[in-house]
Amino acid sequence: MTDVVYVLGRGSGWGNNELRYSLRSLEKNLIDLGTVFVIGERPNWLTGVVHHHFPDAHICKERNIMIKLAYACGHPDLGRKFLHVHDDHFMMAPMWGKDIPYWRGGSLDSLADSSRRKAPGNHWVDAVQNTFNVLAARKLTTHNFDLHLPMTFDKIAYPETMDLYDWANTPRGFVVKSLYANTLGIKGVYSRDVKINVRLDMKSAVVWLKGKPFFSVGNGGLHLRFKELLAALYPTPSRFEIK
Repeated sequence: MTDVVYVLGRGSGWGNNELRYSLRSLEKNLIDLGTVFVIGERPNWLTGVVHHHFPDAHICKERNIMIKLAYACGHPDLGRKFLHVHDDHFMMAPMWGKDIPYWRGGSLDSLADSSRRKAPGNHWVDAVQNTFNVLAARKLTTHNFDLHLPMTFDKIAYPETMDLYDWANTPRGFVVKSLYANTLGIKGVYSRDVKINVRLDMKSAVVWLKGKPFFSVGNGGLHLRFKELLAALYPTPSRFEIK
C-alpha cells in the first residue's frame, strides 16, 4: 500500500475544497492507496485520516513544509516509502504508487531566472536560488524537481537529507523536493509542469488536461468554471469526507 502525506497550512481561499477534490482523485485513481496523513490544519469536513495539528512556527514557508514532512517521517505507522501530495494536486489516471516517477523539469537556475522576471522579490524564487547555490557548491546535480506533481520520499532518508543543510541560517530556506532528489542522485523523468494558473474556458481546460496523469491549479486558474470542472471530474465523495 502507498501511504500519502499532505501538509496543510491556512492558505486556502476555498474552504480547503482543493484538498477535498485531491482526496477524491486519489481514492478514484491511486490503486494501492493506503493511510492518509495530514500534518497541519484540519478542515471541519475531514475524517478517516491520521491528523496531527502542527501550526507553522517559522516565517519561512519552505521551512515549515520541511519540518512538517520530517514530523510525519517519525510516525511509526507511516510506510517506509510514502507519497507527498499537495492539496492542489489531482490524479487523472489509475496508477500504482510504485509506478509514479520522480518528475523533473529543467535546471533550478533557469527556473529562478525566469520566475524572478515574473515576480521579483518572491520568497519562493529566493528558495529556488538558495537550493541551486547549495547544490552547485556541493557539485551535485541541480535539476528542478519542484514541479506541481507528487513525489515519493523515504522516511529514513528524508530527515537525514534535510539535516545536511543549514535551514536555520538560510532565511528563505530551500525547495524540499529538489533538495532531496538532487542530494540523493535521483535522475528523474523529464516533464513539463502541469499547473494551471490562468483562466481557461471549459473546452480549453479539457483539451489541456487530456493525457496528463496529474494536474494542479493555482489561484489564477481556480475560477467558477474550473470549480465546476473539478466537481464533474470527481463527483463522488471520498471516505475522507464527513457525510
